[in-house]
This record gives sequence, C-alpha cells and structure tokens, in this order.
Amino acid sequence: MTVAELTDAWLDHLEHFEADRIFVETPESDPDRVIPDPVFLRSPENRRWVEELVSAFRERISTLVDLTENARPFLSTEIEYDPKAVRKILKPSAREPLRRVLEWIRSHNELPSREEIHDYLGNLAESMELKLG
Repeated sequence: MTVAELTDAWLDHLEHFEADRIFVETPESDPDRVIPDPVFLRSPENRRWVEELVSAFRERISTLVDLTENARPFLSTEIEYDPKAVRKILKPSAREPLRRVLEWIRSHNELPSREEIHDYLGNLAESMELKLG
C-alpha cells in the first residue's frame, strides 16, 4: 500500500477500533487507553502530518492495531515518562538544546519536512558540539 492508502485504511479502522479491541485485548492491555480522534485525523489541514506519522511507522508495523498503538504517544494529550529514562536523558545540559528545538518548531506555520527536521537537528548538534542522539 502507498502511504496515502495506508493512511486511509488506518483512518477507517480508527472509526471501528473500539469494536476491534475485543479481538486484541490481552490481560496486560490498558483499559484506559486513548483512542485517537478520527475527526482531528481526517481534517484536511492535518493530512500531511498524519501521512508523515503513518510513514514513520510503516516499516515497523504488521497491523492497523500496531499502527494505532505505536502512534499513541503522538496523539495523546497525556505523555508518560519512564522515571529511569528521565534521570538518564533529561539532564540539565539537555535543557538548552530542547529549548532551541521548541523555538524552531514554533517558528514554523506548518510542520517542517522530515528532511528539514533532520538537517536542523544535525546542525544544532554540531553547533553545540553534541551527539545527535
């Protein structure tokens, strides 16, 4: 499937996801999981962003349920952090690079392309003498 076709299939799937959960529930499943809002995702002004999201996960998924689960952090208003990862990664030295990235994102009226983001992050890391990771 093309990214556009996969995006359309996923959006159709989301409208029926609650019914589909019956078949994918496991004891470890989160009963309070956030189901993405199909109205937001189907909005023409969000189409490019949604296709970029689908494209980012395309090679890592086998099913539309996998896509929904992988995309969840990008669609939820609640963000959960692993406390160990926070202590390891979000050190005070990360504050300035993250502030610059946030300013750069806010300076755009539209979502920058994947290439623009990659170039910006690479240049920022180089200028601050940081590793890209």
